[in-house]
Amino acid sequence: MQVTLRIRRFNPERDQKPYWGEYTLDKVEPNDRVLELLHRVKWEQDGTLTFRRSCAHGVCGSDGMRINGVNRLACKVLVSALGTGDHVKVQVEPMLGLPVIDRETRQLRFHTWYPGCPMEEDAYGIPKPKGTEVVVPTLLFVPCVGYGPNGYRLGYGGGFYDRTLATLQPQPNTVGLGYSNGWLPDFIAEPHDIPLHAILSDTGVVWQD
Repeated sequence: MQVTLRIRRFNPERDQKPYWGEYTLDKVEPNDRVLELLHRVKWEQDGTLTFRRSCAHGVCGSDGMRINGVNRLACKVLVSALGTGDHVKVQVEPMLGLPVIDRETRQLRFHTWYPGCPMEEDAYGIPKPKGTEVVVPTLLFVPCVGYGPNGYRLGYGGGFYDRTLATLQPQPNTVGLGYSNGWLPDFIAEPHDIPLHAILSDTGVVWQD
């Protein structure tokens, strides 16, 4: 069996926007798993491919991905479940998640979101995904009411993102999103503030560590 893998790629040090990379694998068995195919691409064709996985290391679920439009674990999905015949197409991209406030800890959890996902209001009246799994983000977009030097941001004052980032493991890459008129040149960070890795505004990249 031949499989064509279409993988969503993005290297922040090189790429201006995400793109699709395509890789063709021969001699694939129906009982091969998607995670095995990704390993083959990395080992046989493109060593720059990176993805989260931690099987047998105590972090089960870290290889969660959006596979053919459905959030799944790459270590569980068989090729035979994605198609039949001599040629199967498989599309892999990161899962998307939305923040949900934990009322007791006042930290954020991130629940899987997909187009058409059923939603409900959380304890603060904010829409959140209903009944979807919790995911650990590798890239986190953080809203900025304002932002200052060295990657520090001004939020709404609740401290939810700072508390979450202080405990989230592994630490994700963080990108702030704001407007150019939110620039605060005299902003002084407080001890609990955590700087972001980058900040984007309507004019482009305004900070990158």
